[in-house]
Amino acid sequence: MPKKVFKMGASTDVRRLPEICDWIIEGQRDLELYTLAGFIEPPQPWKEVFKDVPKMLDGHTGNFGLHGPIPPLASMDPDITEIVLRRLREALDVCAEINATHMVIHSPLMSLGAPFPLAFTQAMILNPAQDLLGKVAEMAQQAGCMVVVENIFDIRPDYLVSLVKSVNSDHMKVSIDTGH
Repeated sequence: MPKKVFKMGASTDVRRLPEICDWIIEGQRDLELYTLAGFIEPPQPWKEVFKDVPKMLDGHTGNFGLHGPIPPLASMDPDITEIVLRRLREALDVCAEINATHMVIHSPLMSLGAPFPLAFTQAMILNPAQDLLGKVAEMAQQAGCMVVVENIFDIRPDYLVSLVKSVNSDHMKVSIDTGH
C-alpha cells in the first residue's frame, strides 16, 4: 500500500499572506487566515483588508477558511447575542467575498468543558448556544460557507457533537483541534 504524504498547511494573518502565498499555491496547501479571531488586533474595515485575497490565491485548490471571531456563543443576554450575531455575520460576509469554504468558531463550552451537572450545562450553555448557532448556520448557508465549531477546552466532546447535531444543518460541523 502506498504511503500517503501529508502536506503542511498554514495558519496566518492575512497581512502576512503575501510572504507565503507562492508556497501555499505551489503545494496546494490548506490555509486558514486567523485575522478575525482576536489573537491580534483585527483590522478595520474587515472587507478592505481581505479584498486582494482572491487574486493572491488564484489557482489555489486546497482547503481555505477563516478563523472567525471568538465571542461568547452562549449568553442569556439578548443584547450580547445581537452583537455576537453581528460579528459572525460580518465574518461570514468576508468568507463569501473571498471564497472561503469554511469559517472556524470556538465551542461555547469554554469553562473547561462545562464540568457542571448536565441540567445546568443544558440551561446555561447548550440551549442559548443552540439558538444562536441555528441562526449562524442560516447565515453560513446564505454565504455559501461551512461553519466548523472547534473544541477548545471541551472535556466532553459528546456535548459539542450533540449541540452541533441539534442545529441540524449541512452548513455546520464539528472540528476537533488536537492542538488545544
